[in-house]
Amino acid sequence: QPARFENIFHSVPSAVILTDRDGRIHNMNEAARALLGKPDKDLLLGEWPRAFGLYLQDGVTLFPAESLPPIRVLEGVSDVPAVRMLLRSRSDDQPHTVSMSAAAILSRGGGMDGITVLIQEVEPHEQMQAAERRRADGLHRFSGLLSDSAADINRIANAVAAITSEIIGDLSAVTLLEPGTAKWELVACHDPDPAVALQFREFMEAASYEADETLESAVIAASPEDPAGAPLSPMFNRFIEQAEIAGVLTAPLVGREGPIGAITLFRHRGGQPYSTTDQTFLSDIAGRSALAIENCLLFDSLQSEISARIS
Repeated sequence: QPARFENIFHSVPSAVILTDRDGRIHNMNEAARALLGKPDKDLLLGEWPRAFGLYLQDGVTLFPAESLPPIRVLEGVSDVPAVRMLLRSRSDDQPHTVSMSAAAILSRGGGMDGITVLIQEVEPHEQMQAAERRRADGLHRFSGLLSDSAADINRIANAVAAITSEIIGDLSAVTLLEPGTAKWELVACHDPDPAVALQFREFMEAASYEADETLESAVIAASPEDPAGAPLSPMFNRFIEQAEIAGVLTAPLVGREGPIGAITLFRHRGGQPYSTTDQTFLSDIAGRSALAIENCLLFDSLQSEISARIS
């Protein structure tokens, strides 16, 4: 029986780790050893992120040890959900998106004898499907927000900034051309961290810049050392340097008679680079937004004309 169990244990394709009641590794199957290497026998659970190369999705920040499923199980939490993280594999030194789950090994008396930890690689197509569902849900919610916003440009711009910040990330800014001028005006901005959004708004209020007639949808890599090609004007280079922005994604808002504004996204340091899929999604949002915003502008212009004639 023990030999049969050992054969089954090592034939499991996913990485399986067994620990004792203190969280020290008791056994690892072949898949776990191939993925994680052979750790020190006294390795503590709290040292797993450093020892095994476990990171948050930004690929830079070590995964917080207190959020590891086996630690939560040791703390007595029941039904601990699986969590996703990046793991830099010892076999190929490449980052892999993995799912980690854990469950208690109970003795006959009901006490905890140890923990079983399961680590499974998340297939790329699963990640793509999840991203596609998130974008589809974002478009659906955005369409609803547009309907609710009626002829209110500020509400439309805030909806655009919120949705693009949530679905694509990170800091999203909506700028419009001031009527009758070549000046850009910040209408809305959104970031998961309100302090960052406030910092950007204050930065924009202290600056003035003119529109670039050649503005096109683009993915731009940026860093303090190489703030390549600012999306609207060199002014953005200063913000990129000050906020340590890692990348920029921009799409113009084009009305029937030409550009009326732009949506610009800024990726924080440590985040995933923008992709062509992100660019396509942003362009879709920009197209829908431009039509709604232009209709608002036309409505405002018509109201002003009527008021002028009456007076």
